[in-house]
Amino acid sequence: MHPWRDSVPWTAVRPAQGARPDEAPLLAELEALHREIDALQTGHRCAGSTVCCHFGLTGREPFLTSIEWQAVEHALARRGGPLGRTSRARPLRGDAEGEQICPLLTREGRCAIYQDRPLGCRTYWCARALRPHPVAPYLRRDLLRRVLDIAARHQPQGDCGRPLSQLMEEYQKPLTRARRPRRRRASADRG
Repeated sequence: MHPWRDSVPWTAVRPAQGARPDEAPLLAELEALHREIDALQTGHRCAGSTVCCHFGLTGREPFLTSIEWQAVEHALARRGGPLGRTSRARPLRGDAEGEQICPLLTREGRCAIYQDRPLGCRTYWCARALRPHPVAPYLRRDLLRRVLDIAARHQPQGDCGRPLSQLMEEYQKPLTRARRPRRRRASADRG
């Protein structure tokens, strides 16, 4: 049982109109932390198989804090919105629903928001990853603690992670409704 199924700990859907004044320093702090994480993992590489982006195959999905989601939302706004159906990745084994493909993975096998990807997508946990030097577990815990601290200051319960696919689904609902054509009224209105 997941806590987010029973109650939503923080608000995910807001208009992306740029950072609120109180949010900008927190986003800058997160960006600086991302640079620090990337520096710690210098030389670590991914084979580019994108298996980690197929949540149903790995049984793992990144849970985002409120501030990480805000960074993703801003990245989506900069790129003009979420990936369209024809731009998204195809299943590796033919079963898109069973594979639960990351909604940010492009057809070319690249992350649409790579520079702004959350901590869970930066850590090279996959067995296929090439790690010339290990990152000590206490450092990983410290980095996670710092992300959670930023999120807790961002929004009440912002440090409670929520699944990326659920957040993207909520984000896209208002966009889908806005694109639907209006139905014509019944023939009685045609007079």
